Amino acid sequence: MLVRTLTISNGHFIFDDNALADGFSFQIININIKAKNITQNGAENALLTADLPHGGTATLRFQGKMKDYKERSLVALNVSKLQLRDLSPYGVTYLAYPFTDGILTFNSKNTIEAGYIDGNNHFDVINPEIGERRNDIDSAKHLPLKAILYMLKDKNGRVKLDVPVSGKLDDPKFNYWKSIWKTLGNLLIKMASTPFNNISNALGINANELQFIPLDPMAKDFTNEQYKKLSDLARIARYDSSMVIILAQQINADAEDEMLAMAEQRNERARIYMMQLGVKPGQIMILTQPDLTNVNKIGYKVDSELRSPDNEE
Repeated sequence: MLVRTLTISNGHFIFDDNALADGFSFQIININIKAKNITQNGAENALLTADLPHGGTATLRFQGKMKDYKERSLVALNVSKLQLRDLSPYGVTYLAYPFTDGILTFNSKNTIEAGYIDGNNHFDVINPEIGERRNDIDSAKHLPLKAILYMLKDKNGRVKLDVPVSGKLDDPKFNYWKSIWKTLGNLLIKMASTPFNNISNALGINANELQFIPLDPMAKDFTNEQYKKLSDLARIARYDSSMVIILAQQINADAEDEMLAMAEQRNERARIYMMQLGVKPGQIMILTQPDLTNVNKIGYKVDSELRSPDNEE
């Protein structure tokens, strides 16, 4: 028996997933199926189209024999204009963050051979946004997702990702959609492992230039270069509230010795200046700015000990 064409129109289907933290119910309407060359062994070619909530659409193409689809078949799924917030229960369950905005286009191409599926999934999301982290969700990842999302966006606010999935269909541990979420989670974890470099690159900041900020302890204010580096650090930290930036002090021994020598020279000049003014040992004198100017004019040389100009040989 051969049926050249089979058409089913205006179907309706509700998909429920009660294993999620918030539960999930997804309505698919206006399902239309057209299959060609149907035999007792199944349909060789089938096309399914459907409407999704809030203006989204879906197209599913199948080539193979339905009865023996695990032996050899091709499956392609295209989802367009899907509101990301409709998938928010998955974001909460797997990432602890709800999706609040964004439009998703999803393309999946899969080859099945001898019970083994090899698929590639492409995600293209326009302006994705998330809400605050759900503290009631016990997520093992604890990802700084807002920062990661900023890193993933291109200049037009789009996020594009390719997620391969493969496995044996008869393996009870294999779940296609859970594999996608697991792969996405691993990708996000990898990005979170070096958030400083990833965020700085996304902001167009050279992370290497921020590894060291030279400071003069005698300076009264930051230089323009120092201010820019500190400002860049603040910009990076703003995109990840969990990030802790530690400024560790490092001393330049050579420069420190030079500054100590200069300080000793300044103190010796001040001592000579006060002696010239008749200040006796034990008395306190507060040096004004004119006094400091006069102190800097005093010269002396270092031999075996510091000596005033009056005692120089």
